[in-house]
Amino acid sequence: MRKKLLLLALGLLVMLTSAGCFDLLAIPGAVISPDGNQIYFLKPLDNSPLMSLASVSSSGGDVTDVTTPEPGTTVTAFAVNPINGDLLYVNFDRSGAQVMA
Repeated sequence: MRKKLLLLALGLLVMLTSAGCFDLLAIPGAVISPDGNQIYFLKPLDNSPLMSLASVSSSGGDVTDVTTPEPGTTVTAFAVNPINGDLLYVNFDRSGAQVMA
């Protein structure tokens, strides 16, 4: 019985890794621009669970805030268009989500 359970668990693990659902090397909340010059990431706001969107040059340098959310809002998701590099993010507050470009 233990061999069957182990075989089932191994089979599920292989299915997850081959399907791309399980990525050990991914950095959550970080995206590189298509030209490779900028790295965008979520940054916590002053010891709170709220997040803002920031960027840094891939060659190093200072962190630049992309968003300056109002009190009580947080950035929950973002993406970079792989073709033209446009940045899209979601600002969320108690009233709901707002997509920003």
